[in-house]
Amino acid sequence: MLFRSSAIYIGGDEVERLSPTHLVNIGLSIFLGAMKAIGLTADFLTFLAWVPALIILLCFVALGAHLLVTLVESYIVISGGIIFVGFMAFRGTAPLGEGYFQYILYVAVKLFFIILIASVAAAIGDEMVTILEQFDNLWLEAFRRLFEGGPGGAVDAV
Repeated sequence: MLFRSSAIYIGGDEVERLSPTHLVNIGLSIFLGAMKAIGLTADFLTFLAWVPALIILLCFVALGAHLLVTLVESYIVISGGIIFVGFMAFRGTAPLGEGYFQYILYVAVKLFFIILIASVAAAIGDEMVTILEQFDNLWLEAFRRLFEGGPGGAVDAV
């Protein structure tokens, strides 16, 4: 719990809820927002909007899957591995208990960094969803500006 709260504090405390489902919902919202904005016309600009939206969706799904696996792993390690503490009473079996504590620390550090990355990604993703909801054709407008204005079009698009 200490690792989770400190990771969320460092990563951005404006994220109220952080779960694998929330991360997948952010990816889907960005993907569906882009698809709503570009429609179903089949031209080059539409393809250019599909690719980053699909990559963003896959990144959020992968991050949510990593978070889910690490949370399940932490619950199993903490609840199921407590029996290894009893092995620390005897010098011959003490390495089993020490290995258990090392693994707990490994899982805690892994959980800390995944929650840190996920909280930053969730904060950025929530802002992206808000921006996509405000502007209907944000993707198409950015790509049009990129390809219309020559060398200065790239600066205007950004």
